[in-house]
Amino acid sequence: MVEAKSSAARHHVRLALGQLLDYARYVEHKSMAVLLPSYPGSDLVDLLHSVNVACIYEQEGGGFVRLEP
Repeated sequence: MVEAKSSAARHHVRLALGQLLDYARYVEHKSMAVLLPSYPGSDLVDLLHSVNVACIYEQEGGGFVRLEP
């Protein structure tokens, strides 16, 4: 399950995390991830990883990076 946000700002990442945790109660899933337009910083990646959520972000120049918990 992936939640996408238009910004990598703290409040967007926190909202995405809350939405994933809410949806996970009702939707069968194998893993969870947040999709962002840029790297959110190590603190927010650590927050996502602390609850077993991956971080996917777009690199400058194209392409995506997935950081697994």
